Amino acid sequence: MKIISFLILIVTSSFLVVKSHSPENIDPTSKNITVKAQIDSSENSISGVWEVEKLHHVILGKYSEYERGKSNSTNIDYDNLRFTFYEDGTGEHVNQFKETYPCYWSFTSTEQNGLELTVTGTTYNWEMLEITDKHLYASVRLTVSGTQDNLETFRLVKVGAKSSEKCDSKDKLISMH
Repeated sequence: MKIISFLILIVTSSFLVVKSHSPENIDPTSKNITVKAQIDSSENSISGVWEVEKLHHVILGKYSEYERGKSNSTNIDYDNLRFTFYEDGTGEHVNQFKETYPCYWSFTSTEQNGLELTVTGTTYNWEMLEITDKHLYASVRLTVSGTQDNLETFRLVKVGAKSSEKCDSKDKLISMH
């Protein structure tokens, strides 16, 4: 019976997504296995206001790019574009015309490397998502004029972020009984 319990524990623990930084995070004397893990708290780091810093896209077979304060060959005023993410999965989107709309978001995986964003009834799937202390990187397929073969890759910067700022990661205890 102990072997079956142990196998169930192993299988169950393999589904947990934790980044364990060192072997001393495991307490071998405990009857319960407790893993102290450094969890990247992306839900907290995504909270805030973000603006486009750099963008590349291929729309209807044509490449264009935008870089804040430097160049814009997209014919879209990305200087106005903003995303505000709240921890509860809601937010606001300001478009290129400075119109504000409510939005809803959620991570698409436990690894938090994808995000589903819904604005005005349209859902966008941000893939290859990476969130750092001051940047958010993602890529999204877009449907334009009925064609789905459009791609936009971008880097957002957190409004007010300075190069010395760091988002706090939280120590979190995960217990398996």
